[in-house]
Amino acid sequence: MAGKLRVEDMKGLLLRLDSVNRSLDSMVMSLEQSSEHVKKSLQSQTYLNQSIQPLHTAFVPPEDLALTPTLSRDAPVMK
Repeated sequence: MAGKLRVEDMKGLLLRLDSVNRSLDSMVMSLEQSSEHVKKSLQSQTYLNQSIQPLHTAFVPPEDLALTPTLSRDAPVMK
């Protein structure tokens, strides 16, 4: 089959392959940028979760064990 391809056909194939290659390169760059944004978002979310946790535990009644997953059911409850 390679012997039957004409020069014009080869040029067309090379142009298509080049455009596909450029498209894939831009997708990889976009994925890398998205990954950086996700990492920053996760860091922010972790910080917010850690900041909110003391506020949450301050307002949750001690007898409400369903809302406080860190408490063990065998642990004594302070009143």
